Amino acid sequence: MNNIAKRLDGLQEQAPHKRDFLSAIDAFLSIDSVLGNLHKQLLEAQSNHNRITTRFGVDDPMAEVAADVAESAESAFHTRLIEVRRDRKIRRAVLKILRQQRAEIQRAQRKRDIYARKEMAEIHSRKLRAQQAKKEGEDSFLAVIMLLIALQETLHRTHKMLSLATAFSSANEPHDNLNRAA
Repeated sequence: MNNIAKRLDGLQEQAPHKRDFLSAIDAFLSIDSVLGNLHKQLLEAQSNHNRITTRFGVDDPMAEVAADVAESAESAFHTRLIEVRRDRKIRRAVLKILRQQRAEIQRAQRKRDIYARKEMAEIHSRKLRAQQAKKEGEDSFLAVIMLLIALQETLHRTHKMLSLATAFSSANEPHDNLNRAA
């Protein structure tokens, strides 16, 4: 009984809505309607068995009947799966579906790779622009510092020259006053 439950759990885990790709069984289910119906009955029987077991316990007679129904559904499903796998026409159709899916997955992967490369290039470009802006900012800052140093030096020289001119002018003034008085 536990083996049936484990296999049914495995089948439910393989359901297409839980993965991004079809398994071979999923492809067979999509092609053969009888197999699809048996699979649906199998999942319903397992669900019913789990519900009864949870509600009434494993030893309840209804749980045993539900287990038998689930086992019968599993047997019917696997028998039909064997029949479908032996059918060459269906096998070719399944292989075609799986190849198409593989091609779609590869195209999607290539698109993701291209997108990832573009994103990496954009990130690298932004990083280079930021480094360049930082360097330009540092260069500009350095140029401003150099300009301020040159301006300070010019102001210092101009101050010396004006001080000297003022001193010379002050020294000449008493002399000029004497010349005017005479």
